[in-house]
Amino acid sequence: MERKVQNNPVVKRVRQLLSLSGMQPPHTGTDLSLIFTLLAFYFGFETCICLIKNWPQIHSRLLALEDIIISIIMIMCCMEFAYAPAHIQCLLNILDESYFNGYAETESEQKKEIIKKAVDRERITAKSIETLSFITAFNLNILPIFILIKKMVEGESLFENVEDLPLPFEYSYTFVNCNLVSFLVIYAVESIWFIISAPAFACCVYMVTVLAMRRVKTELDLLIISLNDLDKSIGHDKNLGDEYNQLIIEQKLKSRLRNFVRHHYFIIQKVNELNMGLKLTPTITLQAFCSLICFCLWYIVKGEEIVLKVKYVSFLIPLLIYLFLYAAAGQDIINGQEQLAITLFECPWMDKPKWFKTSIATMMLFVNKPLYVKQFGIYKLDMPYFSKILNAGYSYFNLLNTVQ
Repeated sequence: MERKVQNNPVVKRVRQLLSLSGMQPPHTGTDLSLIFTLLAFYFGFETCICLIKNWPQIHSRLLALEDIIISIIMIMCCMEFAYAPAHIQCLLNILDESYFNGYAETESEQKKEIIKKAVDRERITAKSIETLSFITAFNLNILPIFILIKKMVEGESLFENVEDLPLPFEYSYTFVNCNLVSFLVIYAVESIWFIISAPAFACCVYMVTVLAMRRVKTELDLLIISLNDLDKSIGHDKNLGDEYNQLIIEQKLKSRLRNFVRHHYFIIQKVNELNMGLKLTPTITLQAFCSLICFCLWYIVKGEEIVLKVKYVSFLIPLLIYLFLYAAAGQDIINGQEQLAITLFECPWMDKPKWFKTSIATMMLFVNKPLYVKQFGIYKLDMPYFSKILNAGYSYFNLLNTVQ
């Protein structure tokens, strides 16, 4: 089926955000993406050294473990989406393609309204996820500023105990001397890296995937409307004789049936592209969220400093929103396919020719097959998956309380 591109403004914005970190699908990443990848490796290495040095202290150990998980996720994101851009391009293609319009007729007002609402929802969701990604990056970078201000207010010297000052990533000063100048330089590098990488990461793993799944759900809604409007679409011309009218109606029925099949195949094709795009990085990321939820809960409950509690509350909320949007979009596709099966059974086919009834019965066999999105072909995206991740994160938290 020929692909019709619509130049979606959301896709343009996604490409702009990706280009900030050197990603330019469908082409491989630039030298800038290599720099971001190497920095992620370096930050992860320094964090591992910190983990070894501070293993006896559970507070420092958990901070290091959290940063190691984040650095691994960012390394995978940089490598997969910069050097294997076919995955993210599959998702961008879904968003950049026009809605199915193979019925050779003027769109009904109901269809126009659904498409308009879907476009508005796309724009709002994209802006919300982008804003959340910047909030998350700001949240990870703000704690060192608070600590420096606190030292200045209390009259402490900024040049003493520099190694105790927090950074966005735990840092062991393996290759540089620990002083205020090196702290400020490392803080600036890590902050810039986070602020640029976080939106690119959110675009690759969340925004594009959620919007692509919602696009599939909109297509299912449009197909359902077309089935409900079956009798309206074939019409009956009173100025023509019954025999001629019957021939025209039969031709329209055949054309309509063919387009129903084409539209459903178009939807299945989109779901297959979604499954192609959801490879290793999104899968590992959602599994890592279990650990991040655990760490957030631990610091919220066990943390002594109010600044740390506020940081992890504001870090946990975006995580839960990302997870909910992800799972809800997958559940919408499952629900849409079930509604399509019901609509196909209830559409006005009982008074139609035998060949039409046979074709509808065949379509029912295909539509009754569940339609869902799978990460890496393993995990089905639906609301039970959301609850499983929350349960796993809480279980890790209870385990941590038991063995600390």
